[in-house]
Amino acid sequence: MLLFGAFWCEVLLKGLVDLGFSLKDAERMAASPCEDRKVLWCNSDGFVSNLFAAHRGLAGTLSKELASLKALEYIGLENNQLKGSIPSEFGELVALEQLDLSNNQLLGCFQRYLYDPLRFQHDLFNKEQEIGIA
Repeated sequence: MLLFGAFWCEVLLKGLVDLGFSLKDAERMAASPCEDRKVLWCNSDGFVSNLFAAHRGLAGTLSKELASLKALEYIGLENNQLKGSIPSEFGELVALEQLDLSNNQLLGCFQRYLYDPLRFQHDLFNKEQEIGIA
């Protein structure tokens, strides 16, 4: 069952705009996230499970609103120009198995509790300086 009402649409819209997507593109993706299949994919229950926007020249920030998408299993935002830090709320993404933020301009402290090697299928944090591990 797709549970994307107005609240979830706004959450997703803010997260995509903060990443650096144009408002027009973000509105299109947030309105029908399960139909996008270029940046967003949904699981069989109709929840957004994958966010893939690598190599897109995004120069925004990581929004804590993205952490509201509790079914996220994969976030691939490598090779962009994202700035800022990783919101601590990302630690609440219990379904998250893969997170690739390499080759961005993320600074600050990486919340160590987010990185539990037993929780992730693949270790994509191979270069500490690229994600700002303190």
